[in-house]
Amino acid sequence: MSEQEIQNLIKLLKSDETQYWEIAFQIMKGAGVPNHPEVYRYATNNNHKVLLSYQHNLLHQLSQQYPSRKPRRNKKKW
Repeated sequence: MSEQEIQNLIKLLKSDETQYWEIAFQIMKGAGVPNHPEVYRYATNNNHKVLLSYQHNLLHQLSQQYPSRKPRRNKKKW
């Protein structure tokens, strides 16, 4: 997938319209999930998108690319 195609995919995922999310997941299902941090970020930033990724069998591919980050430590200031 070219950089321009990835940027267009990100635009679809950032949209407020759920039908564009569906299109984005259909594209990823056909063309593959690009290894790009913004694709991961916007494809998993709400429960509806996580459900779409599961329905399109893409959840595993997305989670393999960017495993969960280390938990933040709560530093107490004394």
